[in-house]
Amino acid sequence: MGEGELLDAVRERYDGFYFDGVTRLYKPFSTLAFFGDRQFRNYWMESGANSFIRGFLRDKKLTVEELRGKKVSLGFASAPGEIETTTPEGVLYQAGYLSLRRAGDGFALDFPNFEVLSSMSALYVRDFFPTDSEAMTSAMRLLEHLEEMNAEGLVGEFNRLFAGIGYTDHGEAERRGLGESFYRGLLQSFLLGAGVRVQSERHNNLGRMDLAAEHKGRALIIELKTAGNEASAGEAAEEGLRQIRERDYGNAFAPPVLLLSLAVDAEKRRIGAFRFEERRPVPEPEEEDCGPRP
Repeated sequence: MGEGELLDAVRERYDGFYFDGVTRLYKPFSTLAFFGDRQFRNYWMESGANSFIRGFLRDKKLTVEELRGKKVSLGFASAPGEIETTTPEGVLYQAGYLSLRRAGDGFALDFPNFEVLSSMSALYVRDFFPTDSEAMTSAMRLLEHLEEMNAEGLVGEFNRLFAGIGYTDHGEAERRGLGESFYRGLLQSFLLGAGVRVQSERHNNLGRMDLAAEHKGRALIIELKTAGNEASAGEAAEEGLRQIRERDYGNAFAPPVLLLSLAVDAEKRRIGAFRFEERRPVPEPEEEDCGPRP
């Protein structure tokens, strides 16, 4: 990794705290820890009150994605309120888990950097597994399947995640009419929590993909559909793959790219069918052996 790439990586992980919308700050603890052992890790989680934040997300029924982009006033930025009475985003802002971003003439809230976003996503997802160790094991398997471009393995891990979501959480999501966005947010949090860079609703020149992830030189494009039951899931997955092809969602990434269409069975609340396609690098043509030259 060159000097420029290294500085960009440090900035992406540990920079990005704004308290006035103008002056940008690095997280001192994480930056110093990185220079100490020279490894990219989520040091934030080693310095924070994980159990409090994890319980806070659960009690307030907050998802990671819905905390992003909330518009706030200049008054909020300077005086977000007492910690006991302010809004959930006010608590997270004062605790340093959210930071300011300029948004037109005002401000919006977002996670300061990839370290905090990834850590918060991991905390959120852990509640859907029996134990923290099971969540970590599933995240490790997720990374292995992504590196191997193993579509079946990825779907298996996604369904383990969905199986751990309580029926009351499903019911709350259905009551709020979240539908497809509920599952998209879960998959995004799962990938982020495993340390994968992922974007929701990324655009290319022909359309908008549901999720686009990149990890160790590999790209994963996910198109998500919902189906009323298992019988209709196959058709929905086929439709998603047709959409991926027609809108050429893989054209913004260098191969290898895994194009994955998922159909959620709304009755069983799991992925009922999937279709996929791989785009591998084209091998370089071998030079012909024309025999000894004179």
